[in-house]
Amino acid sequence: MRAPGPVWAQAPPSPPGMGTPLVQAGLFSLRPDGSVGGFAVDTAEAAGEDISGAVYLAPCGSLGAVSGPRPIPASATDVWKLSGRVLALTDTEASLHLTWQRARRAGQELSDPGETVTLTLRRGERTRLDTVALPAAGLCEERSAALDVVFASRDE
Repeated sequence: MRAPGPVWAQAPPSPPGMGTPLVQAGLFSLRPDGSVGGFAVDTAEAAGEDISGAVYLAPCGSLGAVSGPRPIPASATDVWKLSGRVLALTDTEASLHLTWQRARRAGQELSDPGETVTLTLRRGERTRLDTVALPAAGLCEERSAALDVVFASRDE
């Protein structure tokens, strides 16, 4: 009788056209029709990967992201800090634990304690954590953005 050997499994490849799945947490610029016009995010492509850093909105709707020791630009009017970890990730589902904190609103520093969420998203799903709507001012048009967590691929 032969002793059983180790068993390895490999996840099946993503269906054609779907691309490698990833979790994106960050700021998404929203067009008037609600579609995404741009984004600044941190991404994770595997279970155990961290999400960390800050995302910000600057004058006239510019978006940005920083991580590590890089400072947040003084021109950033609205800032969110992110930290978390992907707990599980397959082609069809992702779970993560995320803490987010609004650190600046309309140019004013905040001491918000932040919120912690544990999410499970199916492929293509998005969860909205916060929004900001900024009125037109000077040469800048009215704009809005959302702090979202998305489970999709780079192609979606």
